[in-house]
Amino acid sequence: HPQNLPVDDAVLLEGIADDLAERIARLRWMLLVGAPVGALKIASPAWLERAGKVLQVDYLLHCRMAGRREFLLALSDSRDGRLIWSGRYALGEPVGAQQVQQIATDAVAVLSMQVETDQQQRVRARQVSLLSSDELVWRARWHLRRLTPEDSRIADELLDLAAHARPDSTEVMIERGFAE
Repeated sequence: HPQNLPVDDAVLLEGIADDLAERIARLRWMLLVGAPVGALKIASPAWLERAGKVLQVDYLLHCRMAGRREFLLALSDSRDGRLIWSGRYALGEPVGAQQVQQIATDAVAVLSMQVETDQQQRVRARQVSLLSSDELVWRARWHLRRLTPEDSRIADELLDLAAHARPDSTEVMIERGFAE
């Protein structure tokens, strides 16, 4: 149990974090997100960078209780230590399973959107020849969301490059289907 938390709060925190971890695991790009649980004290952006290297993740998800009736969630980029998103969730008295599920549902929707947006922005300005197959897919997604014929053509080219680099990539197949 996280230190300095009443037992009930620690159990609640673990329950929400477990539900979040289970739902995040359904995201196809799970390797991008880690989920340290507890009353985590983040000393500095450098601490986040070190933690990201040790855990081999690009993003860290921080969960903690704020008092007895509020749950805090934050997504940080472990490559540069910046905060990408944070949210506060008021908790009922008592906290029911339905509320825990609603927090997890809402949080995963926001987190997936934030990670997708961040990944697309990261690869947008980089040279195509320097992108990995996963990065090519992120770049193709960015072009597909622009909804122009020229961007669709560029997205197709990027997906072709990604497929050539990793012919068995599920992500490439999914994005190709979406593009069609």
